[in-house]
Formats: sequence, C-alpha cells, structure tokens
Amino acid sequence: MTAAASTGSRVLCLSVVIGAHGTRAVKVRLPYRQGGSTAYLGRLGDGLVAKFLKVDDLRRALHTGAAGGRPSEPLWAEPLRHLPLPDNPFRPTRAQAARLRYGHDRAVARIRAIAPDAADAVLRRTAPRLPATRRHLLVDQMFGTRAAVSFAPEPSVLTTADFPELGIVDVPTLLQQDVGPRIARALPTEPGAAGAALAVLLGLAQIIAEDDGIGLDVVPRPSRRGLVLPNVLLRPAGPVYVDFFGLGDPAGGLVERAGHRVLYGGARPAAALAARTAATAAARLAHSRDPL
Repeated sequence: MTAAASTGSRVLCLSVVIGAHGTRAVKVRLPYRQGGSTAYLGRLGDGLVAKFLKVDDLRRALHTGAAGGRPSEPLWAEPLRHLPLPDNPFRPTRAQAARLRYGHDRAVARIRAIAPDAADAVLRRTAPRLPATRRHLLVDQMFGTRAAVSFAPEPSVLTTADFPELGIVDVPTLLQQDVGPRIARALPTEPGAAGAALAVLLGLAQIIAEDDGIGLDVVPRPSRRGLVLPNVLLRPAGPVYVDFFGLGDPAGGLVERAGHRVLYGGARPAAALAARTAATAAARLAHSRDPL
C-alpha cells in the first residue's frame, strides 16, 4: 500500500500498523485540514479513528511531503511548539507515552458507565440551586430506559503505530470509535436527552478535576454556531468526550498545571458553565412538557 495522496484528493492515504488493531498494515485517511496542535486525526474503514501524536519525526515526514502531501495545521501550532517550556505539550515526544496512557485510562474510567443515581449526585453537587423536580427531569430524560450512559468512545485505547513506508515506529496513538463530526454546543444547550447528558458531563468534569486531578478540556470556543465544545462530539446516544491528549493535570507540566487551574480553580468557570447548562436544559425540558 503506497503512502501517497490521490491527485485532487482532500485526504492523505497512508499505510500504518496500529498495535491495538492487529499486525497487518491498514489504510488510514488523514484530511489535509488538521485542526489539532498535538495529534493528527485519521479515519480507518471500520468505524474507527486514530489520533497519532505529533512526534518530531512523523511531523517532519508529513510536512516535508515525504508521504505524498502536506497536512495543514492551525497557525498558532508552530509558535507554541517553539516555546521554551520544559516538557512542552505542544511538541510531544514518545517519552510522554506512559503519562498520556495513565491520564487516558483514569479519565475513561471516570466517565464510562454513569448510572442514574451517579448522574443525580453530579447535578446535586454542581447545580445545587436546581430544584429537585427539574433535576429528576434531567436524569429521566438523559437515561430513558437505559441503566447506564457512557461519555467515553467505545473503544478508546492508547496504543502505538508504525508507518513502515516512512520508516517511523512507535508513535503513541489513540484508537477510538468514530463518533462523527457533530460538535456539541455549549450555550444554548443541545435539546432533549443530549442537553440533559451534556449538563451531567460538564458537572462530572468539574468533580473529577477537584477529586482526581483529571482536567478534561471543556473550554468553549467561538464558532459560526456560537460557543461550541470541540472536544465533545454528539452521537445518537448522547455526548462523548474525545480528547485525551489534552488533559489538564495539577501535577503535570507548566501548561497542564496552568490549564487545570484556570478552568477548574479560582473562579471555577467550568463549574459555572455546568450549572448554567443544567439550568438551561432543565428549563427547556420543563417548557416542552408544559409550554403554558
């Protein structure tokens, strides 16, 4: 399988061996437009995506055209990569793999298989002013007849990848379910069960940041649709958090510590967003059931 891009194509097709996917080379399609600063996103043909950490040798091979094309990246990625920071997360290395795996595994364990009573406890803690009737309305809408809800992709596995035709091996790689491209809105909240689940996910993010030091990146970004959460994607079953290469960590490097403190400490903007999302989602649900 040749590591080359088809003429006129908007994707770069590469041959790759992904550890958690077997020992045979498979084709991965990398869009030329890449939105991340620390990883390349590629799609496999079986409902999976792979996120390849931007280690120096892989980045050089792709950006010099050795693979048959040059993926783009955000304009701010290059300046961030050259910041004189110890353990700069915007210039990742293979040496960070163990820490990334530890953070990924802890985060996935905390946001997977959330039961109704756990969701209710999240809302009681992060939206204490929400009346009990509206809190129960959110939980009922979120779960329906389901016994549990997961906010993690299934699967989500941190592994390694080799690019045999580029001579590059052991690239830390996140293999995940392909949730699709639909990004969750922050405010106004998503309607129905998705909005209810988003309120719980944002509240849970605040709780695990305080209790476990795991900082999910739920910073809203502006877009044409208003404020969105680019690391929270929507599948039919509800919202899913997907970016485990960008976790804040009070015990991590300078950037991870600062990100964790700004989002979850001090004025606690993530907590304020969670409470507001819960109130908005509950009000919308109450109005839809009793519009008068």
